[in-house]
Amino acid sequence: MTSKNIASLAFALVLLGEPAAAAEKVVVIVNAKNAQTLTAADVKNIYNDNVITWSNGARISTYDLPAKAEARETFSQKILGGSARDAATEWANKKITNTAKNPPATKSESVVVNSVAKDEDAIGYVPASAAAGKEGIRVILTLE
Repeated sequence: MTSKNIASLAFALVLLGEPAAAAEKVVVIVNAKNAQTLTAADVKNIYNDNVITWSNGARISTYDLPAKAEARETFSQKILGGSARDAATEWANKKITNTAKNPPATKSESVVVNSVAKDEDAIGYVPASAAAGKEGIRVILTLE
């Protein structure tokens, strides 16, 4: 084995020993004017279509990220108790069987933030970096 190969092998072993980068935190956001306090269970009920209105009677505008988004996977695992794929399949089944009461709109991170900032009745989730410093939104829950 040459010294070049040994150096390459040593470098590879160092890389293998490095812990994987931690996934970014995901935050659940509402419009800044929405003063309601929500628990993880409340958010789950909203995203499972069990609760479709706020306590004032206004219909909730719900926003999802695309199924392949890392933040959606984190949200689905931590809040819904399953994978993003499972959640997407469940919504597809509800739409097919015409049982969906308040299906979420699937948008990109920036559109979710902007939509929630403009709509007092909206809720969504995004990576923490997408919400950082944005006006018009309030973080109600942080998922790690």
